[in-house]
Amino acid sequence: MKPNAVTCLLLIFCVMNLFFGCSQRKAAPLPELERAEAVMFDHPDSALRILESMPMPADKEQHALWCLLVTQAKYKQYLPIPSDSLICIAYDYYKPTDDARRKAMAALYMGGVNYELKNIEEAMTYYLEAKDEVAHTDDYTLGYLVMSSLGDLYLYRDLTDYALEVIQKSYDYAVKTPHFKYKAYALRDMARVYTVKDQLDSTIVYYTKAIAETQKANLSDLEQAFKNELASVYVNNGEYQKALDLSRLGNNQFSAQSLYSIGVIYMNQKKYDSAYFYLTKALNTPNIYRRTGIYQSLLHLSRQPQYQKYMISLYDSLCLYEDSVQKLDKSKEIIMYRGKYEKEKLLTEKQQLELEKAHTTRLLLASVILVLVLTVLLISFYSHRKAALHRREEELNRLTIRLRENELQMERNRRYISELEVQAVESREAVGQLQEQKERLASLRRDNESLTAQLLGKDPWLSSLRKKPVYLDESDTRRIRTLTDRVYTDFCRRLSDAVPSLSDYDLTVCCLVKLGFPVGDIAVLSGISSSSASTSKLRVKKKIYESLSVTDKKSLDRWIGEF
Repeated sequence: MKPNAVTCLLLIFCVMNLFFGCSQRKAAPLPELERAEAVMFDHPDSALRILESMPMPADKEQHALWCLLVTQAKYKQYLPIPSDSLICIAYDYYKPTDDARRKAMAALYMGGVNYELKNIEEAMTYYLEAKDEVAHTDDYTLGYLVMSSLGDLYLYRDLTDYALEVIQKSYDYAVKTPHFKYKAYALRDMARVYTVKDQLDSTIVYYTKAIAETQKANLSDLEQAFKNELASVYVNNGEYQKALDLSRLGNNQFSAQSLYSIGVIYMNQKKYDSAYFYLTKALNTPNIYRRTGIYQSLLHLSRQPQYQKYMISLYDSLCLYEDSVQKLDKSKEIIMYRGKYEKEKLLTEKQQLELEKAHTTRLLLASVILVLVLTVLLISFYSHRKAALHRREEELNRLTIRLRENELQMERNRRYISELEVQAVESREAVGQLQEQKERLASLRRDNESLTAQLLGKDPWLSSLRKKPVYLDESDTRRIRTLTDRVYTDFCRRLSDAVPSLSDYDLTVCCLVKLGFPVGDIAVLSGISSSSASTSKLRVKKKIYESLSVTDKKSLDRWIGEF
């Protein structure tokens, strides 16, 4: 008696249901996971130590919770998370379940990790999923975190109307939590939205409310941070005295950031002596990013007559720190990818260990399923074979028709080849004419360069500079540019129009290169060292090549010579 296909499928379903029903029994909660979750909010560092010191859970549910809590602990401490592989395990486990709180948490941190990895579209998808899930819970703290994260993302993408709506909901959640700082943060976020919308009156109102909340909760550090943000609003609004008063509130020992802010405010008020005093005091910070910004402000300040003597040294210091920032960013990128590799390697090893433990059970299940599937396949083989023969006949007919079409196409191609051979003969004659024109153009260019060299050689002042370079003052610099514009047809104007980011000093360097001065002479003419002159050329080259998207590797001298 032949087995019935429906009977076989029912048997497969019963066996798989029995197997997975036994294998998915919930294990008793591990005490380490309960202890880590209990201290997570106030002491995420302690929670992370508990999680990393415990053995890897073998049960799928416990393993998913471990992955979720590890990601949460790292995220709360702003630790680098090189990939979403760990939180993805928790997300995949909780997504098909009915646990709305766990699903919301997993989606929240999937969004947070992808946001840090610059996967903005994926982050928004996960945040919206977390928003839908948290609506089915009464966890107001989690609701605030979800809405706040989504609001920040909307604000980042300049979707201010959506951001305002979501942040208002985050405030509603924050009011229901016992954490006063959440209410202050929500008010701060409202102020930021109105700042982007350029509604500064509303911005000031919400910053004032946020500061009042920090004062109620005695959160002095957060209070000063909000005041500094409000001071920035007053600076942008031109109300420098109010900004200065806010920056001066708090401790007498100013931080480097506060000193920097005060210096910028004084510079905008044209109180240059006070600005110079606070900016130089702010340099006493180990943060090279902040030192770079301070040197940029000091370089801007050196345009004032009393500080022009510091311009060259400030420029050299700024270049040094900009180079250091670039190197540091590259080092951070290398460390990030190395940490990502080590994390992926560790996760792969743990997963391999788990797979080996379940190997025997999976092998047995695979054997049972294979036998049942083979039985079903044998039953359906005859009908499939008949259908396959019919499809082959239809395919043979299609191929016969296609063969005829190909023969016709070959005949058309032969006629087309004959026409192309005639066109090729005509093209050879045109190529010969084009070559003659190119040779004529090259001859004209050589004659033009010879005439230009003769014209430059007749200028006695320029000839004396070539023989004995001396420092160029402002009038000499203008004379160099005028001479270059006269000989090379408005060279400075054309170059400024092509690359607007070039400064006056950059244009002078380009003129000296155009006139054929070597690096050593440029250094003497500019009053700087040869290494600084080389650095200046490199920076000019970088500006030109990035602005014009130059991809070839020709030197700056050759490019300017051909411009």
